[in-house]
Amino acid sequence: MRSSTPSSPAACPRSIACAPSCRARRAPTAGPGALLGRLIGLDAKETQYADGAAFARAVIARVGHKGLNTVWAAPDNLPLPDEIARPEQWIERLGL
Repeated sequence: MRSSTPSSPAACPRSIACAPSCRARRAPTAGPGALLGRLIGLDAKETQYADGAAFARAVIARVGHKGLNTVWAAPDNLPLPDEIARPEQWIERLGL
């Protein structure tokens, strides 16, 4: 099954131009909206999304989409927290 979300901005050039605007709209910088966002962890969630995207791009660059899809084959294939920042460790652990 193919994702509708491109794995790189190059796959959808308009996303590069739209991304800053979308992020700014989602994340108020002042006032009650910003406070609420911090309280419920929206900024942390944005960081998780960015880290996950960077992990996926790095894995795809090294072992392709087929290698990345190995993550879904078994629960033990999910990357460990330290491996998100170091995709090469995940690739090595799974022997890809």
